[in-house]
Amino acid sequence: EVFMRDGIAALKDGTLAGGSQPLLYGVKKAVEFGIDFYEAVKMATETPARSLGLNKGRIEPGFDADLLILESDMTVCKTVIGGRVIQ
Repeated sequence: EVFMRDGIAALKDGTLAGGSQPLLYGVKKAVEFGIDFYEAVKMATETPARSLGLNKGRIEPGFDADLLILESDMTVCKTVIGGRVIQ
């Protein structure tokens, strides 16, 4: 069982239980460290989806149309789930 306190994911005994930052934060940090934007997005989307056998992570026929539309500063402009804009 994992608990969140002050933005930190930990077990009951206080042992750290992994990261708690949103995935987009990781993409932003990767770009800040010099990784190409498109490669950072691929690492966060296509690569894990392929590893898990999910129809996500690519914009192609046969894949789920789940995606974020970002502003130039990488803030979320719109969210699309199943091809429908929800935000």
